[in-house]
Amino acid sequence: MRKVCVVGCGNVGIAYVHELMLKGDFVESICLIDVDKDKVEGEVLDLSNTMAFNDNLIDIQSGEYKDCFDADVVVITAGRNQQSSEESRLDMLKDNAKIVSCIIKEIEASGFKGVYIIATNPVDLVTLLSLKECKISANRIFGTGTTLDTARLKCVLGKKLCINPKSINAYVLGEHGDSEFVAWSKADISGVDIKSKLSLDDKKNIEKQVRDMAYEIIEKKGYTNFGVSSCLFALTKAILCDEGLVYTVSVYDEDEDMCYSMPAIVNACGIGAKLKIQLDDFEVKQLKKSVKCLKKCLK
Repeated sequence: MRKVCVVGCGNVGIAYVHELMLKGDFVESICLIDVDKDKVEGEVLDLSNTMAFNDNLIDIQSGEYKDCFDADVVVITAGRNQQSSEESRLDMLKDNAKIVSCIIKEIEASGFKGVYIIATNPVDLVTLLSLKECKISANRIFGTGTTLDTARLKCVLGKKLCINPKSINAYVLGEHGDSEFVAWSKADISGVDIKSKLSLDDKKNIEKQVRDMAYEIIEKKGYTNFGVSSCLFALTKAILCDEGLVYTVSVYDEDEDMCYSMPAIVNACGIGAKLKIQLDDFEVKQLKKSVKCLKKCLK
């Protein structure tokens, strides 16, 4: 039985579960875990009503950490949100590191042997600390990283160039945050270099728009949830269906002793392989700067 446990039933967690209920024909069971037991039970009752309109008959229930023992995937969305557009993701580290550390200990005690997906911000550092906490193989745990930022980049480029975002190959790498950058040297449309279609100002504006999009959304509606929930859905599907698709997830770099986003193959093992693409000299400097920013925050 393909089972997913979701820890954290806030805006992101519930949007993700709703997407699983609607489109997750590859999932048989979903277990929701949260400190607010009444909210979880209410969400389970509400979500179970959608099955009368869906093609998928999924067993959804509230649970405890012990229920993670036979899960294939555990998705952690628990933690506090950014309080305002003035607060960076890195500002949340102390609070969310403590929360996720406690969660990881409980899940490991259950005997869980599957794959962890971390969505709690700052996702790179929370993923790193979670890896250190559970001391498992690094392929079994990764963060959503810049998967959403990369999706945002493709959507912005698609609108600018009047082309379906699915036809665009482009990556946002490094920290999921203010030091992230676009690897323009590797951006193309079916082999056609995107740089030739954009001015320097275009690229700067697009990169800023992508980097600041979360802040804009938070300022206007108070939180982000739909984009990252779609991210989580895609990553879960890649694992449970062993798709071997490439996403810019936050993975562990042994040389740097840090987690940050780079292209990686996501399959039934979690991270099947990391793809170290050839960046140009400027992008290499940007990546080093991003990793340095994360290390400074960790200290």
